[in-house]
Amino acid sequence: MTAVEAEERAGSPTSPEQVSRGFVLFLLGAVLAAGIFWSWVAEAAKLRDDVEVTWSRPVTCTGTEVVWRRLDVGEPSGVRAMRLRRSMDCNLPVRLTNNGRRSVRIDKLRLPFMGPDGGAAVQVEKLEGRRPLPGRIDGVFPMSRSLEPGASYDFVIDFSFRAPPKGCTAEGVLWMRGFPQVTVTAMGRSGTRSSDRTIAFAGTRESSC
Repeated sequence: MTAVEAEERAGSPTSPEQVSRGFVLFLLGAVLAAGIFWSWVAEAAKLRDDVEVTWSRPVTCTGTEVVWRRLDVGEPSGVRAMRLRRSMDCNLPVRLTNNGRRSVRIDKLRLPFMGPDGGAAVQVEKLEGRRPLPGRIDGVFPMSRSLEPGASYDFVIDFSFRAPPKGCTAEGVLWMRGFPQVTVTAMGRSGTRSSDRTIAFAGTRESSC
């Protein structure tokens, strides 16, 4: 084999121009991939944000009273609070509305401190006949429900008393802003949506430990 043949078989060395061109193509591909990823993330977030969580009407009760209580922060005009009594039976109708242009999935409902192992003197034992996940401080109810564009889903949250010593709430106000909380999945990405309302409970001698 001659020296010329050996050089032809080995191939000519890569030029600096070829290396530079390959690096530029790699960067362009990376930028394009990043752009597609962040567009997907942004679109999924927008679709989740288009799900509105609202109260269909204020809380109503039998067996107890709903009273006005003033809070130190967040609600300068005060809130309507359910007085915690053994005989209480209160309910809150909630509506989820998909204002977006694609369908989303409602994965679960979360009610802080109202689960089987919650320590407050209020609980939610069932939702549409289903019990919350066991061993949780929060009331967590799986839903796995599709919500089409423009569609709404209505349900009612029923609050009941959790007697001491299992549940204790001192005299004063127990409150939570952004109630309830719903996990929504859009385009494979999940996030939490909540109402802009505050739920509140007024502790009594019956609820104190």
